[in-house]
Amino acid sequence: MFKKKSANNRLFSIIFLLFLIGILLYLTFKLEDKNILIIRKIEIKGADHLSKEDYFNFAKFDKYDDYKYLSLPIIKDRIIKHPYVADADVEFEGTDKVIVNLNEKVFEAQYLASNNKNYLITNNFELVPVLPNTKNLDMPIISHSVSDKNYKPLKKLNKKDDLFTGLKIISAQKYLNEELFGNLNEIDLNNGKTIMIDFDNLAYPIHVNRDDIVKKMVGFNELYSTMQGSIAGGNIEYIDMRFSNRIYLKLTASSNSSNGENNE
Repeated sequence: MFKKKSANNRLFSIIFLLFLIGILLYLTFKLEDKNILIIRKIEIKGADHLSKEDYFNFAKFDKYDDYKYLSLPIIKDRIIKHPYVADADVEFEGTDKVIVNLNEKVFEAQYLASNNKNYLITNNFELVPVLPNTKNLDMPIISHSVSDKNYKPLKKLNKKDDLFTGLKIISAQKYLNEELFGNLNEIDLNNGKTIMIDFDNLAYPIHVNRDDIVKKMVGFNELYSTMQGSIAGGNIEYIDMRFSNRIYLKLTASSNSSNGENNE
């Protein structure tokens, strides 16, 4: 008698548990269906390099008749496929509005490719093609990499790639002198030959080779700090830093024909 009662209790418990699971699953699907059906508006925030409309159209959020098929995961999946987007936070606001907070990729430089397919270089060393209507590209330009023909969209750079030389110069300048970094215009890698660095606020370029590139940038910044008030930029044709422990100043023809040097 006791065993039969125990078995009945166990059977009742199992049935009751299955009933609760069924109710939970039913409510889950009903709530999900409800969320899909009530989406009437999608708002994008955090757009910097493109307009909200560009992101909106890419993710096909302009097709309002399809909103009944959307859910938060689907909305996120669509928007993070954009090549400028690293991640996105998607959440409901109210009962029918979805907010998409974009986290755009961080771009360190722009690479001007020889095939007119220009790229943005991310802080994760990914090459992202520059899209139409892109804005806020106030970043250093790198050009004429010796590896130019090997680059493919949305691929990461090999650590031995020539572009890393340009990125080292950018990182060093960012750390050494914020003012000069803000004026860093272009790093011409010159197809593996002598590198030329151009600053917007200087009337002359700087020539360096690939040996001890960070050390050479330190030397240039020390020279720049000491010569600001004594040597006018208009009197200099270029600065040559291709030699060990020497910095040569090539003066213009109108100036006295002389070279200056400084230990690095």
